Amino acid sequence: MAGTTSNPRGRGPRPTPLAWLSLTHDRRRFFASTAGVAFAILLMWVELGFLNAIYDSTTLPVEAFAADLIVVSSLKDNTNPSKPFPRSLLSRAAGSEGVAAAEPLYLSRWGQWQGHGTATQDNIRVVGIDPGRRHFKAPEINAGRRSLQRLDTALVDRRHRDSYGASLRLGNSGELNGHRIDIVGDFELGPGLEMNATLIVSDRTFARVFASPERQDPLQRVDYGLIRLDESASATAVKRALNDRLGAAVRVLSPDELIADIHRYWTLNKPVGAVFGLGVVVGFLIGVVICYQVLFTDVLDHLPQFATLVAMGYSARFLVRLAVGRGLLLAASATAAAAPVGWWAYGLLANLTGLTFRISAGRALLVASCAAAMCVLASLLAMRKALNADPAELF
Repeated sequence: MAGTTSNPRGRGPRPTPLAWLSLTHDRRRFFASTAGVAFAILLMWVELGFLNAIYDSTTLPVEAFAADLIVVSSLKDNTNPSKPFPRSLLSRAAGSEGVAAAEPLYLSRWGQWQGHGTATQDNIRVVGIDPGRRHFKAPEINAGRRSLQRLDTALVDRRHRDSYGASLRLGNSGELNGHRIDIVGDFELGPGLEMNATLIVSDRTFARVFASPERQDPLQRVDYGLIRLDESASATAVKRALNDRLGAAVRVLSPDELIADIHRYWTLNKPVGAVFGLGVVVGFLIGVVICYQVLFTDVLDHLPQFATLVAMGYSARFLVRLAVGRGLLLAASATAAAAPVGWWAYGLLANLTGLTFRISAGRALLVASCAAAMCVLASLLAMRKALNADPAELF
């Protein structure tokens, strides 16, 4: 077993967990080392949290769609701004084999909300739907959409940021582009990096609010086409057929593909993605430095003991295994210490920013893997001193 010893040839009494004992024999130093490494892990948690919060918050509407496939304009590379395509293309998709329903969804980035008695106007995302159809997975939206049959009513995202005041709450009203709108229901989605709040209105209300001389019938251009398939249909085959049938003006994607495209857009085209991605790398490098300082000091203090192992016949391979074991054990203890603090920090940041901070199994595994890598790397670098030590010069 790596990091254990009884004698150089592996025979004798029960192996001693040397890696663990060499780390924990001085409890005060061990707890200080764990705290230092946990700080670096927490830094990675926070930077990764901000990076994924940007991604998650921009794709929340897409994740909420009740659709097997989604039709979008070929020009669309992000959730906002609105880049619609002709509704006639969606009507053509509705008649295709394997398609059970093709529902239009309208999106406007230029909604202006003004509470009664206030002079300020704030941008708001407005989604237009047919209230007789199911566009979203959320039970709250499906239960409340019937209320939208009445003209000039809306459902509001109750997780909106506080800049709108009391007007954007259930039972209250305000003006959307100069039209009075009554809030008749609410749901939970969350704001994005570009949008502070979301309203869902009926397609008829959407047409009234956003009609203009240049855009007399806003319902003739669709932002998202939500495709639901027959139970026996193959999503891959239908997607290929629709892409061929509808032409180059639109793309037909699965929800996961559209989410991946939006993530790619924020990674490659927006500096904020690069900034927080760099923050994760910086957190990793800080962790390597902290781990190296901790473990190098420990190796230096116990250099005679390590040299004794070399003099007894233990190989360089054994010391390398010992270094790896020490690094993994330090990473495990520091990760266990950082995890509850990271969980609390995510909740705090979600409340402060309104963004969506999620801890998934994949992201937790990524942080744990980075912690293990930085601790093992630092431990191997620190152990070089013992590997190069000459026992005759130490005694």
